[in-house]
Amino acid sequence: MNAMVLDSPTLIGSRRPNQLMMRPAPRTAGLLTRRGWAVVTLALGLVLGAAYLAGMAMSNEAVYVPTDSVVVHQGDTLWSIAEQRTTPGGDVRQTVALIKSLNQLKGVGLVAGDQLWVPYLP
Repeated sequence: MNAMVLDSPTLIGSRRPNQLMMRPAPRTAGLLTRRGWAVVTLALGLVLGAAYLAGMAMSNEAVYVPTDSVVVHQGDTLWSIAEQRTTPGGDVRQTVALIKSLNQLKGVGLVAGDQLWVPYLP
């Protein structure tokens, strides 16, 4: 037969419950610890670094454009030069943008006597 032993009331009162189980979770001032902030900062730095390197790789891709040089005459405009250098049926605006890019021009103003790089037409 199984016997059950009951503790006396004096022993039951003298036992202390496990304090770790009774204690609520400690409240922290922020959501992340120092280690958590370090991990977040490191991850953010890696993502930004990868994005920067990807942007540099894309911007360094050289495109070969065969060119000629022309001298700007009195009355010439960027549009008139681009019209002469645009293939039939092509978009003159793209040629203007290409001439500006080739010559690193900020605006569309030209000075007579300047030399410009323009797309080559066979």
